[in-house]
Amino acid sequence: MIRIDDLQYKGLRIYQDTEEFCFGTDAVLLANFVRAKKDERVIDLCSGTGIIALLVQARCACKLTAVELQEQMAHLCQRSVELNGLQDEVTVQCRDIREMGFGVEAGSADAVTCNPPYKQPEGSLAREKESIRIARQEITCTLEDSISAAARLLRFGGKLYMVHQSQRIMDIIAHMRAYSLEPKRIQLVQPRANKGANLVLIEAMRGGKPGLIWEPTLVLANEDGSYTKELKEIYHIQ
Repeated sequence: MIRIDDLQYKGLRIYQDTEEFCFGTDAVLLANFVRAKKDERVIDLCSGTGIIALLVQARCACKLTAVELQEQMAHLCQRSVELNGLQDEVTVQCRDIREMGFGVEAGSADAVTCNPPYKQPEGSLAREKESIRIARQEITCTLEDSISAAARLLRFGGKLYMVHQSQRIMDIIAHMRAYSLEPKRIQLVQPRANKGANLVLIEAMRGGKPGLIWEPTLVLANEDGSYTKELKEIYHIQ
């Protein structure tokens, strides 16, 4: 079923299909983590229905390209762009990111955002709908695929913003450095104060020098399950 969700930020709304992969808190956290400047060119890889593209454009007033492999998701992304009247600011492309960043596209982006599939292929999830498996598992896009694509697309000094499972942090850093992307800012995310981190937000600079800032750990919920002050600010909840 197709529904329209209110993002509760600057009047933004988004189309989602309840039978397909829907965005989660990780996408909202990544959009908030981005530090793009006005009129910079930003490319959002693995866009899904466009949640990160919409929020980043609204926050940063940048020119944004949303890239999604699955046709039905890209179609909903385009509908969301039109619903919000952002056709002049956000362009949607249905493409395989593994083919991006060559020729005239190389070095064309000031920033790249990416919320890639987290899970390595698992036989236990084989019964899931194929489109959901593609969104969740590294079937058509591995961690290295997303990082290498970003590296090709970024100009020297451009930045990659990524969210992923915290348990993959060493793999992420290893791949980033292999493609001349130097981690510059990291923030761990904990579901509660008494729980270990399950997500990590990373900013890396193409051609950057070593030097890393650890942001304060972001805790999402209080002991009673209510949102923390920090998460309420991200979600614009009064």
